[in-house]
Amino acid sequence: MVIVSISEPGAAPTEIENQITQRVESAVRTLEGVDVIGSTASEGNSQTRIQFKIGTDINAAVSEVKNQVDQIRGDLPDGI
Repeated sequence: MVIVSISEPGAAPTEIENQITQRVESAVRTLEGVDVIGSTASEGNSQTRIQFKIGTDINAAVSEVKNQVDQIRGDLPDGI
């Protein structure tokens, strides 16, 4: 499992969901080996959990998730 946690102090849960969480989920959804994606959006914080299928190289998975998040970084709010 890879966990992406992004903070945006002061942002409401609906802002977090719309501006961060949904974008992160979309970015990682197509990665090879993804089994389950779950997220939590709360006051000032987004946490996305990406569970990979058994046998997936976790080091490669971490790298791929990081690359996907880096690619959408410009679409995320300033100040995260």
